[in-house]
Amino acid sequence: MTNDQNPDNPLCGADPLARALAKLRPAPTGMDTNRLLFEAGQVARDRDVTFWRRVSLAQFALMATVGCVAAVLLVKLASTPPQIQVVHFTVQPPPEEIPPPRTAPEPPVYAPGNGFVGKAPDPDTLAEYLRVRHEVLTAGLGLLPDYKPRPADPVNPDELERSLNLPPGVLAIPQWQTRKPRPEPEPDSP
Repeated sequence: MTNDQNPDNPLCGADPLARALAKLRPAPTGMDTNRLLFEAGQVARDRDVTFWRRVSLAQFALMATVGCVAAVLLVKLASTPPQIQVVHFTVQPPPEEIPPPRTAPEPPVYAPGNGFVGKAPDPDTLAEYLRVRHEVLTAGLGLLPDYKPRPADPVNPDELERSLNLPPGVLAIPQWQTRKPRPEPEPDSP
């Protein structure tokens, strides 16, 4: 029920002005609540975007400044010649350590496959090497003698412990001790 249908409105009382005001209805505002919420979110987003734009611009400016300073310093360091300081000193051996007179060393001899060595190689070994080398170069790698490694000497743990300065018995292998078989339980007789 509206106010014009109910003349006895307790809010209006007997006042005609109150009755006239009670009959009035609000006009539509034309305000869209969804649009209002969208614009409020857009304003909040714009503030965040502006903040992060300023932060990234500040980072870029800082990186550019550091890069320019580093480039200037590197160019400056590259253009300055290195400062070399020459120090002259003489070392005299103690009087009790006089080196023995030098003797002429043996001239180095070149041995194929071994490079320069102090002594001349054994002629038989050199001849065998040259023969095998000639055969391999003419016929191929199939002529190389098969290399069979010689069996290794047995290792003595006591000797190895002494050479490594280990306490005795560290490398000892414990002997396998067989267990005595357990007696099988006898079946219970009824």
